[in-house]
Amino acid sequence: MIAAGALALMLMAPSQLGDFRHGADPDLRKLAGLPKDVRVHIDRAINCGHWAGEEPYDAARRREIERALRSLHCEVFDAEAKRLRRKYAASPDMLALMKQYEEEPE
Repeated sequence: MIAAGALALMLMAPSQLGDFRHGADPDLRKLAGLPKDVRVHIDRAINCGHWAGEEPYDAARRREIERALRSLHCEVFDAEAKRLRRKYAASPDMLALMKQYEEEPE
């Protein structure tokens, strides 16, 4: 059985990544004013980190994790991070914020 949160994530279109305006977490809602590419990257950091750390305790769970990682496009995370670090090189605050979410444990 797929948990409701997992199902919602799997159904989320990539265009919805980074839309923190209506989330339950007030810290993430504060990020709504950031540039979209940074919001998407932070959202991907949070969710890819979550799914990558999940235990594939059976075949169905492994498929669920793999689907989530694919739907989030986690395979582009490192290249995306590199590109954004170059783009925002003159903005130490933006770089620090991205790094915080890239390294933050769940």
